[in-house]
Amino acid sequence: MVKIWGSNNCLQCIESKNLCEQYKLDYEFIDIESSMDAKMDFFMKFPGINIMPQIEWNGRHIKSYNDFCSEIENTINGYGEERI
Repeated sequence: MVKIWGSNNCLQCIESKNLCEQYKLDYEFIDIESSMDAKMDFFMKFPGINIMPQIEWNGRHIKSYNDFCSEIENTINGYGEERI
């Protein structure tokens, strides 16, 4: 399962969701702008980070949309932990 922490106003957050849908990956999107609790959870989970999206996949922290694209590409080519 992929967890995407971001905002509905963030283009790279939307593109991260689109990648999950394109590759049929189960995902959860946490909109940190939707509530103060979500925002506080984000900053507790990712202290000192103020860039979105922040992504978790298979227990790993992926720090950006571009890194997520690379991780998917590596997984497709057999370098990741699971095959798509």
